[in-house]
Amino acid sequence: MMKEKRQKLIGPVSAWLERLFVERQIILRSEGHTRYFVFSRRMQMMLASVAIGMVGYASFATAAYVYQSRIAMTKDASVERSQLAYRNLLDQVADYRESIVTITRDLREKQSYLRQLFEQNEALKQHLSSAETQLKQTETERRQVADGRSAMREQMRLLENEMRNISTQNSGLEKHMSSLRNKLMETEAAKADLDQTRSQQANTIVELRQRLAVANTRGDTLEKDMVSMRQDLQKAMTDRGEILGEKDKLVSTIQTLESQMALMQVQHHEALRRFAERTAERIAFAEDLIAKTGVPVFDLLPGPPPPPPPPRQLITSGNAPKGGPFVPVIQEEQGGLLARFTPTARDTLKAATLDQATATVDAQISRWAVVQAILASMPFAAPLDDYALSSGFGGRHDPFNGRLARHEGLDFTSAYKAEVVSTAPGKVTYAGWRAAYGRLVEIDHGNGISTRYAHLAKIDVKSGEKVDFGDVVGLLGSSGRSTGPHLHYEILLNGRPYDPLKFIRAGQHVLKGE
Repeated sequence: MMKEKRQKLIGPVSAWLERLFVERQIILRSEGHTRYFVFSRRMQMMLASVAIGMVGYASFATAAYVYQSRIAMTKDASVERSQLAYRNLLDQVADYRESIVTITRDLREKQSYLRQLFEQNEALKQHLSSAETQLKQTETERRQVADGRSAMREQMRLLENEMRNISTQNSGLEKHMSSLRNKLMETEAAKADLDQTRSQQANTIVELRQRLAVANTRGDTLEKDMVSMRQDLQKAMTDRGEILGEKDKLVSTIQTLESQMALMQVQHHEALRRFAERTAERIAFAEDLIAKTGVPVFDLLPGPPPPPPPPRQLITSGNAPKGGPFVPVIQEEQGGLLARFTPTARDTLKAATLDQATATVDAQISRWAVVQAILASMPFAAPLDDYALSSGFGGRHDPFNGRLARHEGLDFTSAYKAEVVSTAPGKVTYAGWRAAYGRLVEIDHGNGISTRYAHLAKIDVKSGEKVDFGDVVGLLGSSGRSTGPHLHYEILLNGRPYDPLKFIRAGQHVLKGE
C-alpha cells in the first residue's frame, strides 16, 4: 500500500520532470564545420539546482543583511538612550546642588534676623532697667531735699525762740534801769559785751534769713524738678507698658519663627537624607559596575576583600583569524583602579545636625563626581559594530607555534576593512607600526586606563589627536603577527591588561539597568 501511494506521488512528478528536462542539442556551424553540444537531462537538472541554490543564497544573504542592519540601529538607539539618561542625571545633580545652596542661604538669613530680634530685646531690657535706676535716684534726691527743708525749719524755730528771749531780757533791763544806774560803771563792760553779742546775733539772723531764702528758692526749683520727674516717670511707666506689650508680640513672633525654622530644618534634613540615599544608590551601582569589569576595587569598600578569582583559561580551536604578540603565561598581579581616590564608598546619612547632614551630602556629591570621572574614562563598548569573537582573554595555544601562551586581549573577526571605533573618549598616544601588533593605535582615556587596536589595515588618526566615543580610528586588517583579517583589542590599567569582554558585558548591564 505504501509503495503504491509513493508511486502515485512520484509518478506525476517524474513525468513532469521528464517533460521539462528533455534532452536538448545545440548545433553550431562555423567555416563549414558543424558542432553539436548535447545537454542531457541530468546536466539540465544540475544547472537548474545550481541556479535555484544561488537564488536561495542571495535571498538568505539579503535577509541576513536586513536583520543585521536592524540590530545595528537598535544598538545605536540604546547608546543614545544611555547617553541621554547620563545627561539627565548630571542635570538632576546640578539642580539638587542649587536647591541645597538656596535652602542653606535662607536658613542663614533667618538665623541672622532672629539674632537681631534677640539683640533688640536685650537693648529694650537695658533701657527699662536704666529708667528704673534713674527713678530710684530721683526719689532719693527728693527725700534728701525734704530732710534739708525740715532741718532749716528747725533752725528757724530755734532762732525765733532766741529772739524772744533777747526781747524779754531787754525789757527787764529797761525796767531795772533806775536801780542799776548805780551799778552802770560795773555793768558797762558787760553791756559792751552784750551789744557785741547782739550785733553778732543780728548778723547771724541776716545770714540765716538769706540762707532761708536761698533754700526756699532751691525748694521751689526742686519741686518743679519733682513735678517734671513725676511726668517723666509716668511717661516711662507708659513706655514700659508699651515695651512689655511689644515684648510679648516679639516673643510670640520669635516662637512662630522658631517653629517655622524647626519645620524647615526637618524638611531640609529629610530632603538631604533622600538625596543622599539616591546618591549612595547611584554610587553603589557604579561601583558594582566597575567591579563587574574585573578591576579590583574591594580595597576601597568596608570589610576584608574577597579572594581574587583564578586566571581565566579560554582555549579556542579552529582556523579563525588570530594574532598578537607571544606572551608566556605568568601569575597576574592585582591592582586597583580607585587607589588614588580617598572618599569612602556607600556613605549613609547619619548626621544629627543640619551642618553635618550638609557636609555628608557634599561628601556624597564629591564621591559621585569621582565615580563619574572614572566611568567616563572606562571603555564599556565594543570597537566594532558587527563582530564575532575568535580568541578570548587569558590562556590559549599560540596560533603560530602551538605553545601555551597568555592572550592579553580579545580577537574580533569582521568584514575586511570594517571601521574600528574608539570605545571611550581620550587622546591618541601612539599611531603607527609596532612589531607583532602591526599597525597599532593606542588611546589614553585618563585615570590610568588605555586601549589598543592592533593589526589594522589603515590608521585614520594621528598621535596627540583627541577622539570621542565612537570616532573611527582605523580599518580592520591583518598586519603584523596575524593569521588573517581580525582586530586585536586590549584594555590596560596602569600598564596591566584586563579582560575586555568583562567591560563589554558591564556596558550591556548598564543598558539593561536603564
